[in-house]
Amino acid sequence: EVQLAADETLDDGLATLRKALDGHRRPARACNVLMRAAELHPDHEGLLDSYEQVARDSGDDQMLMHYLDHRARHSTATTDHAREAVNKAREIGDVARAEKLMERAVEIGTNGDTGLFALDWALLGLAEAAKDRGEVEAAVRWLEQAADVAEAEPLFALCRDVAGLAGKGDPTVAARLYEKLRERDPTAREAWEPLVEIYASLGDID
Repeated sequence: EVQLAADETLDDGLATLRKALDGHRRPARACNVLMRAAELHPDHEGLLDSYEQVARDSGDDQMLMHYLDHRARHSTATTDHAREAVNKAREIGDVARAEKLMERAVEIGTNGDTGLFALDWALLGLAEAAKDRGEVEAAVRWLEQAADVAEAEPLFALCRDVAGLAGKGDPTVAARLYEKLRERDPTAREAWEPLVEIYASLGDID
């Protein structure tokens, strides 16, 4: 454990730990050691690989969750890493962590080559989480991003829910959301029909 704490002895410490695990499988102890070492040396790939092996073998959801969270926040993380972490967080009922990890997935996608494509799951998930908290503006912002990449059916269904909440407060927010959907598909009745109703209620029939 002392060897894993210092940069100059980290590799030797990993070798010692691997030998110990080969002879005596104590994943809980090893996970705790690697957990602390990973926090101290976040960019060491060999450490990350060892941590993954032990965490997956441990059979402990919290240990695996800590590894997956750490991996998703690593500088080399992909959206697949983030999605696996989100799924595990949801599985163990850690809603707040799942939301943070969906934000991380969007960050990775935004900074990567693929942009937000294939990230509809994260954008819609974040919109739904915001909706459930009653944060309509935040939900609309996530949905506006999802409008360009998400499949129509889940997108329109969630938009209806959010627009319904928005209409109770500021109808122009609901109108903004339906305008975004109309941009995506001008022929979609789910977009232009409620938009006509909103504008009529506001006295704007142009």
